[in-house]
Amino acid sequence: MAVFTFVPVAPAGNGTNTNNIYNATLGAGANSANLTPGVDAIVRIACSAAIAIRFGQSAALTNAVATDMYFPAGVYIYDMGHLNDALNIYAFGAGTIITLSYVPRN
Repeated sequence: MAVFTFVPVAPAGNGTNTNNIYNATLGAGANSANLTPGVDAIVRIACSAAIAIRFGQSAALTNAVATDMYFPAGVYIYDMGHLNDALNIYAFGAGTIITLSYVPRN
């Protein structure tokens, strides 16, 4: 039986920028803007404290709230899939550092 393996790929860059599409330090209860990496993109989300993320379509996406998908501090890699093209991030605590980078999968 085959076993699925996922190998993260670094986002494209020329070595002189951060390769991130979003960098921020959010306060307690604060939201990011709607971030739109697009469909079929692999996103890397790094956060210094717990966050909640709402995935959806950019035309209808509203702010994430504390009851959306919970992510403890860490680094996560997600495939946006064929339907979702945007996400919104909610910070639980003050001073939450967040970076989001992506790799198109076309």
